Amino acid sequence: MRLCGAPHKRNNWGFLGGGARQAGLALLADVIGEHDALPLLPFFVEEVVANFRLTGFYITAEAIEKWAEIVVRECGGELPPLRDGYS
Repeated sequence: MRLCGAPHKRNNWGFLGGGARQAGLALLADVIGEHDALPLLPFFVEEVVANFRLTGFYITAEAIEKWAEIVVRECGGELPPLRDGYS
């Protein structure tokens, strides 16, 4: 799996940079697979990863699956197109 962006020395939750994208891709791809994760990644980073608490977080695979199902449903049952910078 190719991670997006350059690695950072530490993650800055609440920041939408490379560290947040890498963490988001790892979490999302582990649960729903890399193919489906890439189009959903920018939404996942903005809606989920950027809102993790600074002192740590907890998220289940079931919560990620439910989130992905909702986003796909809101997109008319199709995965959204890839956004620039997230491929």
